[in-house]
Amino acid sequence: MPETQVWLDKRKDEIIALHGDAKEFALRFNPDIQVSCALNLERSLTGNAPTLRQLEYAYGVKGIRAWFSIQLENLNKFVGVANKMTVEQMQMLADIFIVKVPYLKASEILLFFYKFKSGDLGELYGSVDPLKLSTSLNEFLKWRSFELDKVYQRQREEKRRLDIEHRKINAITREEYEEKKAKANKQEASE
Repeated sequence: MPETQVWLDKRKDEIIALHGDAKEFALRFNPDIQVSCALNLERSLTGNAPTLRQLEYAYGVKGIRAWFSIQLENLNKFVGVANKMTVEQMQMLADIFIVKVPYLKASEILLFFYKFKSGDLGELYGSVDPLKLSTSLNEFLKWRSFELDKVYQRQREEKRRLDIEHRKINAITREEYEEKKAKANKQEASE
């Protein structure tokens, strides 16, 4: 069995153990969580939430479509326009996300919808437009890349700071080094 398959099987078991079946997952990662994802940006981007690919493997395409449709229905309600997305459009849009960005975490999808609702990714005029959402995804991906760069830079700086502290604590002077070296040489010579 390929290594990737073994990893996916293990991850599937972890997802189901942690989040339950597809319905329980949808309840946990409901639209109300979008605000939490926005408030906890670093965790949303780098945390351990399952990716769309992992969710597809755990719950199947139908399970992902159902969860995604809940997010879209919430967007339909938020926008308050007369022309809402049809179920078929929601499913097609879910499929676009599943294929185009399988690496996005569920928390990042919730973050995408929050940013869309907050106007950071464009506007909707008169109807919830699936094409506008799919093009807004490109903007979100650029923003995400920039934010991840900032997060990773902060992590590198923190690691560098801790390494410097660690070296300061464990550092010895040249004289101490020479003394230890001389003692070690004496012990070797006496053995």
